[in-house]
Amino acid sequence: MPEGGYLLWDGNCALCARCVGIVRRVARRPVDLRPFQQEPGLPAAVRERLRYEMVWAHANGEYSGGAKALVHLIREAGYGWIARALALPGVFWMVDRVYRWVARNRGPVCSTGAT
Repeated sequence: MPEGGYLLWDGNCALCARCVGIVRRVARRPVDLRPFQQEPGLPAAVRERLRYEMVWAHANGEYSGGAKALVHLIREAGYGWIARALALPGVFWMVDRVYRWVARNRGPVCSTGAT
């Protein structure tokens, strides 16, 4: 069952845009994917996080970033079994490390115009 919410991502990042395109093509159900630059009312702390990680905005007003946002996205896209597997403690540790490495090194392939 979908948990609700939406993904905030860097609309100025070419890598991010390619990934969003893939999600749109393979999602089993509609997922709300929003470039954060088009969301003017975001709290300052969330805008700061978006400089270095994607953020899942939960329906209850809370936010999850990075690998946690990725797991929420995968679940919302209709791949609950994959999300559950990625959330396992040892697996999630690795997912988080890989996510952080990609996020740190995305500069060469995207413009990080986060504002």
